[in-house]
Amino acid sequence: ESVEISSEHNPRDFLAVAAASYNLPSISPTANGGARGAEEPPGMDFQLSEYHADLVAATRELARGRFGPTAYTREDDGVLPREYLTFLAEQGLAGITIPVEDGGQGGKLLDAVLVIETVAQVCPIAGDCVQALNFGAIQQVAKNGSAAQKAKHLAPGLRGERLFSIGMT
Repeated sequence: ESVEISSEHNPRDFLAVAAASYNLPSISPTANGGARGAEEPPGMDFQLSEYHADLVAATRELARGRFGPTAYTREDDGVLPREYLTFLAEQGLAGITIPVEDGGQGGKLLDAVLVIETVAQVCPIAGDCVQALNFGAIQQVAKNGSAAQKAKHLAPGLRGERLFSIGMT
C-alpha cells in the first residue's frame, strides 16, 4: 500500500507521509505530542558537538589561510591541483573515514562531510580535492582491496600523490 503526496499535504507532514508509506513510526513534528508549528521534532538536536564545532573552526581557519586569498582566481578546468591534494593530505584531511590500520584517520562520516563542506565554502576546487581524498574510489580500495593493492595504491593516495577512478561495465 502506498501513500501519495499531493498538494493538499503540508510540506511539514512529508516525513509522516513517507513513514506511513513504509509502515514506519511517524517522526513528523506533530507526532508524539509535538505541537503543529514546532521548529523540530521532539528529542532531535541539530547542534554540533564541541568536537565537531572545533573541527569546523580549525578546518575553516586552515582553508582560509591556504586557499582563501586565491580561491576564485583559478579556472575550474576539471583537474584537481596536485599541490592542493598533497597539502590537504599533509594536514590530515585524507582518508578521514578510512580505518587507521589502512592508513586513514578512522573518523566518522560526519567528520568527513563537515570537513568537505567547510573547505568547499572557502574554495570549491579544494573542497572537491577533499572529496577525492575521502570518498569514491579511494574508499573502495580501502574497503575491498587486497593487502597488496592497499600497500601499492592506498598509501600514495592518502598522501595526495595518486588519484583513483573506478571503471564499471
